Amino acid sequence: MFELFNEKHQKISNDIFEYAKTNFLSVRDKIESEEIIPPAIYRNMANLGWYGIAIPEIHQGMGASHLSRFLAIEQVSRISGAIGGALQSAILGTAMVQYYGSNTQQKKWLPRFATGDDVISICITEPDSGSHILGMNTIAQRDGDDYVLNGLKCWIANSHIATVHGVIARTSEGSNGLSAFLVEKDRVGVRPGRANDNTGLRGFNLGEVIFENCRVPVINRIGVEGMGLEIAHKSITCYGKTNLAAVALGIHQAILDAALVYVRERSIYGRPLSELESVRLKLGAVYKNVSLARQTAYLAMNELDRTGSADESIILAKLVGTELAFESAKITMDIFAARGTSRSIPIERYLRDLLMVFPPAGTSDIHQKRLAEIALGNYVKKNTSPKFLRQIAEMA
Repeated sequence: MFELFNEKHQKISNDIFEYAKTNFLSVRDKIESEEIIPPAIYRNMANLGWYGIAIPEIHQGMGASHLSRFLAIEQVSRISGAIGGALQSAILGTAMVQYYGSNTQQKKWLPRFATGDDVISICITEPDSGSHILGMNTIAQRDGDDYVLNGLKCWIANSHIATVHGVIARTSEGSNGLSAFLVEKDRVGVRPGRANDNTGLRGFNLGEVIFENCRVPVINRIGVEGMGLEIAHKSITCYGKTNLAAVALGIHQAILDAALVYVRERSIYGRPLSELESVRLKLGAVYKNVSLARQTAYLAMNELDRTGSADESIILAKLVGTELAFESAKITMDIFAARGTSRSIPIERYLRDLLMVFPPAGTSDIHQKRLAEIALGNYVKKNTSPKFLRQIAEMA
């Protein structure tokens, strides 16, 4: 597998981890207690080019691979899940413009996203629809050369920080009735609502965005009218799920790091914990989980880089990555015992942080439902092939 992990990938991974360790570790506890990421951190990540890591060089981005994007988010999240969440959300919204924006939109916005002069959110989730995109109620009604937007979006990353929102809204009925728009934050009729009080990833901005008779010019529509479902799916799958899998993997690796240090330093009955068979079994389980999550994710990103589409592999990466990371957090909590519940030790934080990566871009149930559909579809296709039917006939 590691033939796909070349020297460039290794350098990006190492450099970003070293920078994060040097610059973010010292402020991690302050971010947790004050529940805000200092603005300087956003600006520094933008200046380093991380916001534009997957944006083409022609638009002032780094033009790096999807795997490189994953590695950047993973290594930042290994030091701070909150900052990793902020980085992935700044990258996420760019997908709408990068894949579906007009030449004019790309020339205008992508350089600004790459440099951090503008930060984009992606506004899809609503209170009454959740992961069911087609159930959304936000309306974009055509009125001359404008659309008039009305609705409420919730659990939006960068809700109060973004300078422009990538919004999916309903322009007509049915599955072809959704469209995508760029809505600048200073337009009349758009405003942030409540900010969420996060269980984990404290400091990472999540909240509501409200649209009340907000007029948006037709030139701000992304793609043609009715393309919103495709745009949402592409953004959520290629960027949303993979970015969150990267956050989960970074936290997962941090859990293993913390466990290894603890079992070597902590002694009981005159022996290091690392010599106890029961502890070694738990460490082995965590190491297995990290390795499986990493291989699943890296292979998915490599497939995305090679083919431009990897839905099944990406669904697996998000599902496996989040579920196994949470399992490892519980196992490690058992190793730390009562100490693990102390806020002075980051294990309880890792567990809380991981709770925040399950719902976005599809819950585990949603992903398992999709995998069942894929499995059943493959079964039907395979078992109704002419070759298979001939074999059945011969057996009869």
